[in-house]
Amino acid sequence: MLGSGESAANSAPPRLGR
Repeated sequence: MLGSGESAANSAPPRLGR
């Protein structure tokens, strides 16, 4: 939820920055 370009549904693997 940091707005790294990943969706909330994609937050299962927390890929921060990628």
